[in-house]
Amino acid sequence: MASALWMLLAAFLFAVLGAFVQLATPDMGTMGIVCYRGIFAVVTIWAWAAWVGQSVRTRQYRAHCIRSFLGVLSMSFWLWSLSKLPLGTSMTLTYTTPLFMAAGVLIYDAVKHIRPEWSLAIASIVGFAGVAMVMQPEFTTTQLWGVAAGLASALLGAITAVQIRQLAQLHEPSWRVVFYFSALCIPVGLIGHFAWEPAIHVDWTTVWYAVGIGLSATVAQIAVTKAWSGGNLLVNAIVQYAGILFGTAIGAILYGDTVSLRAALGMLIIVGTGVFATMQMKHGKKKVASR
Repeated sequence: MASALWMLLAAFLFAVLGAFVQLATPDMGTMGIVCYRGIFAVVTIWAWAAWVGQSVRTRQYRAHCIRSFLGVLSMSFWLWSLSKLPLGTSMTLTYTTPLFMAAGVLIYDAVKHIRPEWSLAIASIVGFAGVAMVMQPEFTTTQLWGVAAGLASALLGAITAVQIRQLAQLHEPSWRVVFYFSALCIPVGLIGHFAWEPAIHVDWTTVWYAVGIGLSATVAQIAVTKAWSGGNLLVNAIVQYAGILFGTAIGAILYGDTVSLRAALGMLIIVGTGVFATMQMKHGKKKVASR
C-alpha cells in the first residue's frame, strides 16, 4: 500500500511539474529545463546527504549508469515525440507504460510457471482506455515517427522501473538513484540547450518557475523511485494513471479548461481501476497471511 501512495504523490507532483514546464519553456527552453532540474537535484541531494552524514558514493556504478541512461533516453524520446505530436496524443502514448509492464509481467509469469495476474493486467488495459477517453489522441500518417518515439519512451519507462527495483534489491536508497539520474541530465540538457535553443531569459518570474520545477521534479523523482522500489509493479503502474486526473484538475484551475462528458467518464474509469488495483493488492496480502 505504501508504494501505491508514493506513486500517487509522484503522479501529483509530475502534474505540477508539467504545469511549471509549460509556463517556463518559452523562457528557459525544453533542454534548458532538463539541465536545470538536474543541477537542482544534484546540488540539493548532495547538500542533504552531507548534512545527515550520508554519502553519494556507491559500489553499484554500473547499475546506476544503466538506470540513468535508460531514464534519460526515455525522457529524450518523450520530448521529441512532444515536438512532433499533439499534447494529448503524446501524453496518451506516455501512459502505455503500464501496458508494456503488464505484457512483461505476464510473459515472466508464463516462463516461471507462476499464476498470471490477469485481473490487474485487464485493469491496466481498462485504465488506459480511460486515459484515451480523457486525452482523445489523434495523429496522421506523417506523424508515425513521433508515435514510435512516444511508444519507445513508454517501453523504456517500463524497463527503467524494473531496473529501479533491482537497485532497491541492491540496497541502494531512492535519493541516490535520483542523484545519478539527475547528474546525467545535466550534460544532456546542456548540450541540447546550446545546440538547439536560444539563451535563457532570466527575470524574477523565471526564477520562481525554476524553483517550482526544481522542487517538484526532485521530490517527484524520489517518490516514483520509492514506488517502483517496492509493492506490486502492476498496481503501481495503474495508480500512475492518476497523473491524468491531477493534470486535468490543474488545467481547469490555471487555464479554465472545461471537462467534457467523455473525459469525465474516462476519469471515473481511471479512478475505478485504481481503486480496484489497490483492493486486489490488499486481497492478495490477506490470502498470503492466511496461509
